[in-house]
Amino acid sequence: MKTLAEFKSFYRQALAPTLQPLEDEREETASKVTFMRMIIVALTLFILAFEIHFLNKTGWGEDGFKLLFYTVIGSVVLSVTLEAWISSSFKSNFKHMVMDKVAKFIEPSADFNASGCISESVYTSSRLFNNNHERYDGEDYVQCRIGESNIEFSELHTYYYVRTKNGRRRVTVFKGLFLVADFNKSFKGKTYALPDLAEKSFGSWIGGMLQQASKGYGDVMPMDDPEFEKEFVVYGSDPVEARYILSNSLMQRMLGYAQKTGKKVRYAFVGSRIFMAIHYNKNLFEPNLYKTLLDEEEVSQFYEELLLFMSVVEDLNLNTRLWQKGA
Repeated sequence: MKTLAEFKSFYRQALAPTLQPLEDEREETASKVTFMRMIIVALTLFILAFEIHFLNKTGWGEDGFKLLFYTVIGSVVLSVTLEAWISSSFKSNFKHMVMDKVAKFIEPSADFNASGCISESVYTSSRLFNNNHERYDGEDYVQCRIGESNIEFSELHTYYYVRTKNGRRRVTVFKGLFLVADFNKSFKGKTYALPDLAEKSFGSWIGGMLQQASKGYGDVMPMDDPEFEKEFVVYGSDPVEARYILSNSLMQRMLGYAQKTGKKVRYAFVGSRIFMAIHYNKNLFEPNLYKTLLDEEEVSQFYEELLLFMSVVEDLNLNTRLWQKGA
């Protein structure tokens, strides 16, 4: 994998000279968004003043405060929606002109597709999330071949709706980056390593009971690595195969990769692939409308984000055959 110093050299020599038109578009888009926000704020203040004047005459009551609240919420939703619409062209151009080149700099075989995502059938085949989802959204799909391993990942957001007194509420099943890579071995059963939130929250005794009560992943399988077991609980359908897959060296690599991301990571070993779900609350690979693209530090963050996911092949040593000694 290329180093950050190599990327900065690539940025200065090959990328920066092509970014001025995109930088001009960013500045123009930022001006439009700022002007739109000013108009919405002014309009909202005018409406609120009118509503307060009206309520002072007719009486406030509970509905009066609701009216003001919904006016403010409506203006925020309108502002966010219009900003997304106004900036959509700039963000699309950024991903085409910058992210695709950054991905190919890291790995020449890489293809970055801003509108694509991991297929729903691949997501569900992992069985990492037993919750049923009604909606499946995704973007920023990357696929490449690193050594002997194929890898693909994208941002995903899966969710469903529940009824509430005031309508319905969206419940997120998964939001973050979903990654699939070859594991160079076909498995008969299924093995999962999930963040051990139960034991961390409730202690070893109650947490252990909650682990055993978890449905859909198989039986709890104790591992021989105390450090790994502090962070993950392993489930599976075949204890012999699970211990064969999760060698001490691989458990250390999995633990190290989760620590490297700084996020909760779920692992699944199904078929001949490893599935990873990395939880994020923000959108990745999105340019900041109010920061210049002519600053190499600003663009370098996108290189580091992509490298974090594309380096999983090296971090987990996926190009080494599982049955080779020391894998």
